[in-house]
Amino acid sequence: MTGWRLIVSPPLSGTENMAIDEAIMIAVREEKVPPTVRFYRWQPPTLSIGAFQSVAREVDVDRCKALGVGFVRRPTGGRAVLHDDEVTYSFIVNESHPLIPPGVRESYQIAASAIVDGLVSMGVPAQMYARNDAAADRAARPGTGHAPACFDSSSWYEITVDDKKLVGSAQWREKGTLLQHGSILLSLDVDRLMEVLRFSSEERKAISRELLVSRTETISNVLGRPVSFDETVSALISGFSKRLDTRLEAEDLTDYEIDLARRLEAEKYGSREWLHRK
Repeated sequence: MTGWRLIVSPPLSGTENMAIDEAIMIAVREEKVPPTVRFYRWQPPTLSIGAFQSVAREVDVDRCKALGVGFVRRPTGGRAVLHDDEVTYSFIVNESHPLIPPGVRESYQIAASAIVDGLVSMGVPAQMYARNDAAADRAARPGTGHAPACFDSSSWYEITVDDKKLVGSAQWREKGTLLQHGSILLSLDVDRLMEVLRFSSEERKAISRELLVSRTETISNVLGRPVSFDETVSALISGFSKRLDTRLEAEDLTDYEIDLARRLEAEKYGSREWLHRK
């Protein structure tokens, strides 16, 4: 099977979005669909945590409910992300694809390069650089690091503007298939993010907030104007088309993927066992 598929989803809940990403991953692995680039958003705003994070230590579930913020655990690692005014992408392909290098670090570069191309076309001076330092290594391993928020931690092939992180990504490989997804910030409500995370003390919370503000950038702030989901997705499609050397045409999920996503949401992502497994 050759070619690439584009999916642009309507706003969905956190459990629906994670179930769809995994359903696409399974369908790609089984060669029922081509490798896929997906763009999506969240309704309601949702806090997602990494597969290895502790809910009890790092998430204030009661505050999430009080503020109308959804809560979901991702299949990928990494730290907590508040998904609100952003474009979320997923990049799903079999590891045997000739475009995909064998190393995890190197494979991050494929989608990252496409995103940078798209952002630059919007006038965002985004840059990609590889973090090979110990901080990035620690952030990639489960159970390590002390930053509960994704944009307050390091990862490989970060996308930044003036050394501030603009895109946070995570990757999962399972049975020969790669799923990489991440958040591209249009704007960020720092106060709401701080409200739904747990901290050991008010001092630690204040320090984390200061670090997050100093290390994070958004597209709207860079361009000095509000930026829409549709405008950003259009630019990103161009970036991926260029890097993948193909024309991405929007398609719908298959019936197989829809049915599989419903089962995954009911049996996995919406279950207490998955949400509170750590």
